[in-house]
Amino acid sequence: MNLANLGRAVVLILVLFVSFSSGCKSGGGSDDGGNPFGLGKATGGVFVVDFQTLQDFLDHPTVQLILANMPRHLGNTPPNVEGTYEAWGEVADSTIPGSEIADKITAQFCFGTPAGGVIDVRISRPTIAERALASFIEGNGNAFTIFTVFRSVFPLAGGEACDVIEVNVISGQLGADGGLRDLVIGIGIVGLTGDCAPLLIDDAEIRELTALRLGPGCVDVPAEPNDADRVLVVVDNFLLSDVELFEGAGGAAPVLEVGAASSGFFETLPGPRLSFESIRPVVGGGGGGLGAGLAEMGEILTGSFGTIDPKSFPAGSTVVVQVDNLIGNDFYFAPRPRNLGADDLYAVVNSSVASLDFFPYEPPFGSGLDCGCVMAPSTIPYDIGYYSYHVEGTIQASQANLRFFRESDNAPVASFIGPFDIDAGAGTVVLDVGGAR
Repeated sequence: MNLANLGRAVVLILVLFVSFSSGCKSGGGSDDGGNPFGLGKATGGVFVVDFQTLQDFLDHPTVQLILANMPRHLGNTPPNVEGTYEAWGEVADSTIPGSEIADKITAQFCFGTPAGGVIDVRISRPTIAERALASFIEGNGNAFTIFTVFRSVFPLAGGEACDVIEVNVISGQLGADGGLRDLVIGIGIVGLTGDCAPLLIDDAEIRELTALRLGPGCVDVPAEPNDADRVLVVVDNFLLSDVELFEGAGGAAPVLEVGAASSGFFETLPGPRLSFESIRPVVGGGGGGLGAGLAEMGEILTGSFGTIDPKSFPAGSTVVVQVDNLIGNDFYFAPRPRNLGADDLYAVVNSSVASLDFFPYEPPFGSGLDCGCVMAPSTIPYDIGYYSYHVEGTIQASQANLRFFRESDNAPVASFIGPFDIDAGAGTVVLDVGGAR
């Protein structure tokens, strides 16, 4: 069934076949009549707190629309999908404005350990302001379906914002390598507040992806510090690289290391001065046929949160800081090549950008940073590090580029020129290289 062909009038008919909870909050006003979910409206809908049981998800017509267009794996014995994942794939169908079929998609998320049908889910996206109070999993054997919901806030010019309540339905198979295959993610908008045009409640999207397990699952972050005389610092890392967090003067040992697309926390005295530094991947750290770790790839991303005001965050409070690909006004990106050809390749990033004088390579590359790696044919994206994307006075997005060469004879194979459609937070973009030409 095609989402775009359903039409909003057909979606409204679904309302007649569901039972409504008296706790549902309508954003459409008293004229909603038989449409207490506010379907098709530019504002209104429901809230995160309206999804506290699996039945709350199943009763919502937008979720029913999603499930009509993707698999649902039933059962009371789902697999243990605990882990942090990076996913890549394409849009399969969408009614969301600006989203087109075959658009490339990347995503980072983590799952906790399932317990009695309940599971902790965290989508790694800086705009998320509120996660579900409860997420649910069902399935049997290696097959699973997860239901979760969260609220995102998108700042707009003039101090306005668009609040979006989004349901995700995630179905797939746990692979023998710990990754997720046959992964389908259905996304539906169930609540809107503010200037959100042209989005409408009941807009939906279906994504088909594959996910690689990066590491352990979601960290259970406490609500407050254990020591009432200290501050709890929570670090949300949206990068695809591990980061180290530092406190105090330069040269100090890191107080915390946080994995890719993960969270971590520590306690300290009020008024800490905090900074971070990313850890570059090494040759040998990716999928495919890389050899033993030899050299680090890409640039080191560094940033400072400054001094956390003790008046705003006194002893006993919690402060949350975020690490992503926007550092000050500078953007960085993580190209993720997939070598779909037959030859081993290597990449040179941002060649011939003269202002990148710290990329000390000579012709035929011009300035540019060699990944120092050999990428064997693989359907799994390689991690070759972060690079400058839009840095004032250094590089513009339209200058960012990747050039691929055959490892055996240095023959050019493919090139990609920015700007790229990079995702927020992680700054990743998957690039498919077809092989030698």
